[in-house]
Amino acid sequence: MTLSSTEALRRPVSASARRASILTNAIDTLLRCYAVRRTRQDLSRLDDRTLQDIGITRADVEQEYSKPFWRF
Repeated sequence: MTLSSTEALRRPVSASARRASILTNAIDTLLRCYAVRRTRQDLSRLDDRTLQDIGITRADVEQEYSKPFWRF
């Protein structure tokens, strides 16, 4: 017997599956925070000419760089 997609959605989720989901979400969030932090650092290292080429100002970079790493 095959379950339809709505029947599968109504199934209770086990505690271990919930923990795995929470852990996966936490790891994904940490990786995203790291990537944002790294991107902001890379952006801050660009010279003014390169920033002009990509259409942003040093003030834009400083504003972005001053944000906490957890703000996307």
